[in-house]
Amino acid sequence: MARAVGAPFTHDGRRYVARLISGDIALQVQGQWLANATAFPLQQRADWSASDEAEEWHALGLWESTQDASAAPAALVGLRSYKSRAMPGFFVVRALKLGPGIPEALRLPVLRAIREAASVWPRLLRLHVELFEPDDARRTSAIATARQLGFRLETSPREYRHTLILPLDGGADAYRRNFHRMLFKNARKVERAGLCVRSFDDEALAPRLDALTDETMRRTGANAMRVNWIQRIRATAAHPNVYRLTGLFESTAPDARLLAFRWNGVAGNYADDLAAASTRAVDPTHGNIPMMPAILLDALEWARASGAQWFDFGGIVLPDSPSYEQQHSITEFKLLFGGTIAEVGADLTFEPRPWLSSLAHRVSRLSRGRK
Repeated sequence: MARAVGAPFTHDGRRYVARLISGDIALQVQGQWLANATAFPLQQRADWSASDEAEEWHALGLWESTQDASAAPAALVGLRSYKSRAMPGFFVVRALKLGPGIPEALRLPVLRAIREAASVWPRLLRLHVELFEPDDARRTSAIATARQLGFRLETSPREYRHTLILPLDGGADAYRRNFHRMLFKNARKVERAGLCVRSFDDEALAPRLDALTDETMRRTGANAMRVNWIQRIRATAAHPNVYRLTGLFESTAPDARLLAFRWNGVAGNYADDLAAASTRAVDPTHGNIPMMPAILLDALEWARASGAQWFDFGGIVLPDSPSYEQQHSITEFKLLFGGTIAEVGADLTFEPRPWLSSLAHRVSRLSRGRK
């Protein structure tokens, strides 16, 4: 199904129409877009699962007014709608990691189309746009444009504001040149201990991925979000050139225990660090062996071989962050790979009915207070 969003408009001498589509047509349009896109965020793909919450995927595209919805659009954004827990019957919609793959000349009409898409959902509480743009001038311009359209810039971003960017386009020797020698030393420890680093896509390991994630979240003090690992594993199996699950196993045996993992992906010209977890409950005969260096060395080489020109380490916390004490060890580990710390993110919110959204916030706070 395709629905027009707002009225047709002219931008840079071309006339466009914005459409929100779902179902099989949306999958067809996304397939056409992915075939030619230089970058398309993994978080906006239809096969990417954010969590185990009930969610629906939609494609919002810009077409020249002479084209129908089955043609490839000039720009495309993947949106996810979620049922509100606080207000049954109402929805929250998110555009995750907006930026990569959208032509700079079309960012204004894309943001306007996202805002006008609010009219399609009469029971919409909030519309979130999680902006991702490493270029300071472009990010500042996008934020200013969004605020002119009625979006609010959140002071406490839901996603990361800073990340570590590692160039990969200089070849294996070049991108590893600035790695700390301890990374290679720890990777050799893994090898000498008889542990095994390999990729996997076995759905039977989904409960183990949940358990490792829960253990890691408790250790770092972060909030655990239940994710649909079955769906993520299926996406990895179906698209091995897009996603990769790399694990550290206790041995080379097929049924060996999984000790740690990392889930990565390639989105056109860049790679994304999507999820990672590990256990501290290890056979004492192995000693104290850091697990992640060997896994990340494998994942980075896969990303480079898959055509990624740079790697996004999935966020870091700076010393002035409230969560620095809990998560600084993760940041310190990532910094061993060199790269450049960059400000990349901003969270934008549009509330078409502020009074209703405010009521939902109060209901949510009361609900948490009763637990």
